[in-house]
Amino acid sequence: MTPNLNQVEIQVNKEESDKMDHEVRQNACLSEDQETIEQTEPMAHENQDTTEQAEPMAHENQDTTEQAEPMAHENQVTIEQAEPMVQENQEMTKQTESMLHENRESVEQIEVMVNENQTESKTEAKSC
Repeated sequence: MTPNLNQVEIQVNKEESDKMDHEVRQNACLSEDQETIEQTEPMAHENQDTTEQAEPMAHENQDTTEQAEPMAHENQVTIEQAEPMVQENQEMTKQTESMLHENRESVEQIEVMVNENQTESKTEAKSC
């Protein structure tokens, strides 16, 4: 059984319709892509401008960092050298505080003895 002419025409028309539908969809996608490109192009230019402006600052920051690194190292060495001196100062401060406390106790004892001597002197002076 061979297909009749109408069936062949229907099949051809369906294939052509499918092909045209595919092309329409493809063109719609291309149109959307073109719109997206047109919308994003100004942002891309703006990003490029921002990048070009930022590059010298990035180089300047890199230069500053490179200049600061030796100073940071030098500071670290200074801190390491100072730590034993700080510790020694803390120990001397503790010793000084201890001696101060001892001196205050001695002063209090001397004051007591001076007061006792003054009282004895007054008592002896009254008895004369």
